[in-house]
Amino acid sequence: MAAHGGEQLCPDICNSQIILFVGAGASAPLGMRLMGSFMDLMEAGMGRALLDVMGQMFQVPDAYRDLEILFETIEEYEEVASWCGRRPAWARAVKTKQFSDFMGDVKQIRKQAADLVVTHYGRVDANSVVRLYKDFLLLLLESNTRAHLPIFTTNYDTAIEDFVDAAGKEFRLTDGFSTGSRRIWSPDTTLHRYRADSADSGTKRILLLKLHGSSTWRLNTQTQEFTKESTAEPAGESSGYENALVWPGLTKAIKKGPYKTNYAYLEECLRHARLCIVLGFSLRDEVIREYFTHSLTANQDLQIAVIDPDAEAVIRERLEAEDYTRVKPIPARFGKDELAQITFELAKLDFPWKQGHLVGITAQPD
Repeated sequence: MAAHGGEQLCPDICNSQIILFVGAGASAPLGMRLMGSFMDLMEAGMGRALLDVMGQMFQVPDAYRDLEILFETIEEYEEVASWCGRRPAWARAVKTKQFSDFMGDVKQIRKQAADLVVTHYGRVDANSVVRLYKDFLLLLLESNTRAHLPIFTTNYDTAIEDFVDAAGKEFRLTDGFSTGSRRIWSPDTTLHRYRADSADSGTKRILLLKLHGSSTWRLNTQTQEFTKESTAEPAGESSGYENALVWPGLTKAIKKGPYKTNYAYLEECLRHARLCIVLGFSLRDEVIREYFTHSLTANQDLQIAVIDPDAEAVIRERLEAEDYTRVKPIPARFGKDELAQITFELAKLDFPWKQGHLVGITAQPD
């Protein structure tokens, strides 16, 4: 096994020839909001006073309409409040009640935003997700060197999990959590011990590695145990649990638990893969951009295909590469109607596709 930060990663996962990186654009056809449009949901449930507080926080009209910027700004305010609270001289120097009232509004905004993130991204229609993903995932699964596919995602939603549950016995999921009635984060007995040749004949294995958590993940604040629940519900402030998400922000912490492990697999998979398909991901996340940039230098066999309506701009503005010939833009929205176009463009890559399994790939789409 590959050693990484004290963990013995599974070579069968790390040596995959194809990996898939999924962003918000891959779930948008299912009704999942992007960061900007998510703010429409918040506005619908917030009073004018809180919206005015947002305006004060940003000093720029409508700047708060980006959820990632909102959470980063709230975090900055909370850090300032904590710093002031530890220094009595500062507390006496400011208008204590005015500052306290303002921070109360800030905390209310964060609580409403966090609860809405959990509930919104915890609901996916099973029939819709099968129609959307099945043909595309089969293409990648059956062209990989093994009948499995590592899928990395920054999404909080349960689209991939719900796909596996609804698609039938042909698909199986490994995501680092134990099986059974109580699902506990157990990578040593799940991910790290995974063996591609142990799967049932004909079974397609999805290896799901969520980098920023999930709407159904919870953290026990006393034991620091991560669990995966059957439904997505906001954790009460006095429940002893937290919703285990790396909250929106342009720079995110990845120092512990599932996040750290899944990032380790991302690094190793990029080190060995021949093809990484980036689906609906804007590359705004600085940490993840660095992973892609480094991998293009370290792995000379790696090709990256970026599927996004603004794929060319995403690559040009956000991805640094010494050799852009190994980075292919595929300007398309993800959807079942666009699958022929997407697979036609993927067929142009220097990759040993299994022709018998390509969906709509052997002929140019109309």
